[in-house]
Amino acid sequence: MYPDGSILVKSLPADGHNYYSVGTWTLSDVNVFSATITTINFDGPQVTQTITANFLKTGEMTNGVWTDIKNGHQTGKLVMKRVN
Repeated sequence: MYPDGSILVKSLPADGHNYYSVGTWTLSDVNVFSATITTINFDGPQVTQTITANFLKTGEMTNGVWTDIKNGHQTGKLVMKRVN
């Protein structure tokens, strides 16, 4: 996440390939993190996802979920790691 509201995501789904997504993020006044990202290196149909999570004062995010809003509204839990 970047201060200008942009986000870059690296994911490793079940197929074992790294995928990268770009998009934008916001943080609500009740500490709910939201983002919309689009995968940029996937050979199949374009994947656009929404992400929501609770943002803690410690800088951690919990209860993260993602939803694919373009391909059948698949959804799942999100595991997030901080990268310095």
